[in-house]
Amino acid sequence: GGCGACTVMVSRYQPATKTIAHYSANACLLPLCQLHGAAITTVEGIGSSKTRLHPVQERIAKAHGSQCGFCTPGMVMSMYALLRNKPQPTMEDITQALAGNLCRCTGYRPIVDGCRTFCQEANCCQANGGANCCLNGDENTNESGHFLPLDPTQELIFPPELILMAEASNPQTLTFHGERMTWVSPTSLEELVQLKAKHPKAPLVMGNTNIGPDIKFKGVLHPLIISPIRVKELFEVSQGPDGVWVGAGCSLSELHSLLEKMVPQHPEEKTELLRALIQQLGYLGSQQIRNVASLGGNVASAYPNSDLNPVLAAGNCRVRVVSGEVPLNQEFFVGFGKTVLRPDDVVVSVFIPFSTKGEYVRALRQAPRKEVSFATVTAGMRVRFSEGSRTVQEVSLYFGGMGPTTVSAAKTCQAVTGRPWNEETLNEAYDVLLGELALPLSAPGGKVEFRRSLTLSLLFKFYLDVLQKLRETVDRVSFLNARPPQPHPHVPKDQDDQDPVGRPMMHRSAVSQATGEAVYCDDLPQTDGELFLVLVTSSRAHAKITGLDVSEALKLPGVVDVITANDIPGKKTRVMFGYEQELFAEDEVFTQTSLENLDFRKNMNYKNFCLSVVCVGQTVCAVVADTKAHAKRGAYAVKITYEDLPDPIFTIEDAIEKSSYFEPRRVVAKGDVTEAFKSVDRVYEGQIRMGGQEHFYMETQSMLVVPVGEEREFKVYVSTQWPTLAQEAVAETLDIQSNRVTCHVKRLGGAFGGKVIVTSVLASITAVAAWKTNRAVRCVLERGEDMLITGGRHPVLGKYKVRQKTQLKDQYSKIVKKNFNCDNNWFGSCLLCGQVASRELHIPTSKVFISETSTSSVPNTCPSAASFGTDANGMAVKEACEILYRRLEPIRQKDPGGSWETWVREAHLQKISLSATGFFRGKDLYYDWDKMEGQPYAYFTFGACCSEVELDCLTGDYRTLRTDVVMDIGRSINPSVDIGQIEGAFTQGLGLYTLEELNYSPTGVLYSRGPSQYKIPAVCDVPLRFNVYLLPDSHNPHAIYSSKGIGEPTLFLGSSVFFAIKDAVTAARSDSGLSGPFTLDTPATPERAFLACASPFVKKVPASKPGSSKPWALNI
Repeated sequence: GGCGACTVMVSRYQPATKTIAHYSANACLLPLCQLHGAAITTVEGIGSSKTRLHPVQERIAKAHGSQCGFCTPGMVMSMYALLRNKPQPTMEDITQALAGNLCRCTGYRPIVDGCRTFCQEANCCQANGGANCCLNGDENTNESGHFLPLDPTQELIFPPELILMAEASNPQTLTFHGERMTWVSPTSLEELVQLKAKHPKAPLVMGNTNIGPDIKFKGVLHPLIISPIRVKELFEVSQGPDGVWVGAGCSLSELHSLLEKMVPQHPEEKTELLRALIQQLGYLGSQQIRNVASLGGNVASAYPNSDLNPVLAAGNCRVRVVSGEVPLNQEFFVGFGKTVLRPDDVVVSVFIPFSTKGEYVRALRQAPRKEVSFATVTAGMRVRFSEGSRTVQEVSLYFGGMGPTTVSAAKTCQAVTGRPWNEETLNEAYDVLLGELALPLSAPGGKVEFRRSLTLSLLFKFYLDVLQKLRETVDRVSFLNARPPQPHPHVPKDQDDQDPVGRPMMHRSAVSQATGEAVYCDDLPQTDGELFLVLVTSSRAHAKITGLDVSEALKLPGVVDVITANDIPGKKTRVMFGYEQELFAEDEVFTQTSLENLDFRKNMNYKNFCLSVVCVGQTVCAVVADTKAHAKRGAYAVKITYEDLPDPIFTIEDAIEKSSYFEPRRVVAKGDVTEAFKSVDRVYEGQIRMGGQEHFYMETQSMLVVPVGEEREFKVYVSTQWPTLAQEAVAETLDIQSNRVTCHVKRLGGAFGGKVIVTSVLASITAVAAWKTNRAVRCVLERGEDMLITGGRHPVLGKYKVRQKTQLKDQYSKIVKKNFNCDNNWFGSCLLCGQVASRELHIPTSKVFISETSTSSVPNTCPSAASFGTDANGMAVKEACEILYRRLEPIRQKDPGGSWETWVREAHLQKISLSATGFFRGKDLYYDWDKMEGQPYAYFTFGACCSEVELDCLTGDYRTLRTDVVMDIGRSINPSVDIGQIEGAFTQGLGLYTLEELNYSPTGVLYSRGPSQYKIPAVCDVPLRFNVYLLPDSHNPHAIYSSKGIGEPTLFLGSSVFFAIKDAVTAARSDSGLSGPFTLDTPATPERAFLACASPFVKKVPASKPGSSKPWALNI
């Protein structure tokens, strides 16, 4: 539920009001059993290129809001669901609707531009469906015609049979039986209570936002699940003079809507708690999550960093269960995920009281990302003053993220009660609060110093807010001040109107991506007898494997086989850059006999057993089964025993200490640096540290290997940037000729360099399974598996030493240590080849069709990486088209007035070949490290960027107010594509330098394995004003049509936000009387920015004693 790519719209009929409710939801969290009586609308259902596009699909496509396209259906459906409920949305509505949808390619600006055309606000660029939108002008797109108008009367109707079903007077209990699980959906509270009494351990599932991920990712098994979604008593709302009872089954979106309606109906003094909850609900999860997650589930799950529970507890709320009422206070939460409620209790409703005169309630939080992110620390605070005074009569402070459950700062409250609301009282409260909310260094989640400091700064924020009696304002990203879509340079006046080069064109797949018709690897239909493969990976970082027991896995239903290194008929390793990577952890004496015996310690000589692993996530074996679910169960059942080896290497410092370097070690030097340092006026020394980054392509590693033909032939359908490498890898692994293997690549759902080497390894493993079973085998990694198994951008440590000689004003630098850097093959695009073919063949782009890439038709491919895709493929297409055009020259001269079709027919009659191959691998680049000379690059791409940020020194939160980018990209082939690449790369760079953080346990386990733990930029992170300019009159003689590769270089410009944050921190430190150098590593997360500000709150937190406990995470 973290990326939003699978967003659909759920529609339900409400018999009580005879209305139809529409809401967006994540399909990956929607149990089919729970959708009885609901209508589901997917992106394919609202429009099609074969029938009629829906306005949302059309506008996102025309606004160039789609690049790889994997996230586009989700974007479309989030916007569609919003329009079904609100045909004339505000920009706030739009940004809220898109907050739960992640995109790694575009930088979000074009997506928002497409959606903002539905906005009716005064400063929007057009009225709905009108003709004068900036998106329709020549400066943005050459697509003709106006936007399709949005007509709510033409939307799909709700199925009448579902209305009749919902109005039936006697609904029946629904029971679904699965292979290992039973799902029961009762229809009354009485029946629900009876079920819960009989099965107290059975979980209640409303939104499936808690139980669902546990089942899917942790392998948790619940033999019985009770779904009370049809129990009407859980959805009742009752308002009284003291407050409102809200049914526990009400979704968080319904609660938000209810509270928003109530606020204007009551005096302001009575709505303090309501407004605090409204604010907190706006940040809790995404719109898709809030639409299904329930109020009762949020309370009962008792998450330690819950956003709602601290506010509900501070506000003196109560919980009604069948047996009575229970106060929501410090006694309610008894441990991690536990409350005082009995296992057979059922939460019926929650009471939210009105506030009284002189009472103030606030909700405060800090999170790694402003929206759709679990809070680091969250707080609910309430204070009530004696009438006519500033003396505290009562105060309530609750915190989330400061322990295993929601905690009350009872001692701090006691210290404040009865005292005046002033700085003296607050200063004493700080010391009490620090002592009351202590955290060990090993506390789950880490960031101990930050979290403890935050409790003080949030209390200070509350103090200031109450002191000044300010109305709560919701601080949200708004695109209302954003610049209209970026201007594009005009083509030369003498350029043929039919020549598309240099014109901003919507890329060919945009419409099919917006309609869901675009086919990705895992969209390929299943073949008869197809198997699914799931990898079994190491849970230890540096260890010998002393036992591998697959017996239980092989007994499970559906499991066909377990694949090990012993099953590989050919090469068992892949060599890249001089280093071997094993397909599986391997032992030469590992035989099928020993596999069948299963107990290695009994059946094998331990001295001969050398199977070992070098990292967590290394593949040990793979399970193949008839379904993905069965394969996952089989993988869970494989038992591996280890013997840890000494001296594991986790950090760069560890590697330096143990002289563990990648060879050969490269040195760049000029002159005698050592001699130069002997005579200096001043020496500066220090270090820089840069964190790693996950590719986070939206489509995870995906492949399908199909045995075909009579002579061991294989078709490999794979999402890769380098089909030829995958072809060679599979052939060498299977010990067959490469011509027996054909790799097919239709499109990739993002890659950024992450689908080259690792993809060939995974394809080889999948091919071994297909070889052994002689059946088609599919492998599609889960997000967590992908992040654990594959590589990424590595962390960097650089130590520098600089001399300054005042007289000569010269500086010499020596980089002492720099390790763990990586190859930055992150961006690539060959969407422009159609425009190249159009120009060279002198035909419109509508006559150009780009099929899939296949090694049978395009051998010896170059990888589409390092911004080289258009350089290589564009030149190859140009060469092939020039050959074809020359062959047609005699026919065109004889019939100059003919059409392309008549020329082609005549060529056939004259036996002229109309197939041609072009090839271009680029210039011969080299560098002699011994002589320190050569040409490592064909050309350079230049750019400049300026960013302005606003930093909250009390939380470390920042927002990018404005970014201006100027790029020299030569003569752009398609400005809309190039600007999209620039914006996407900048946004990914913004994530690298300020947001994205990889956390590893002390034993080398990656904690951040998915969108809930690893935060890439979202809509809320886009600069409020984002301007991109292409440098005019620039030429590049070294690439196709004087263009330049652009995707990758712009990533570095995201560092402008980092340096702006550092400037803001410098100013904050100066205000505190601090000067001189300070450390701010990247990514400059809120934690690092906050601590670097060195506020009085940071100074109050005592430093942890070295060796007092093991930190939760390594500093990598």
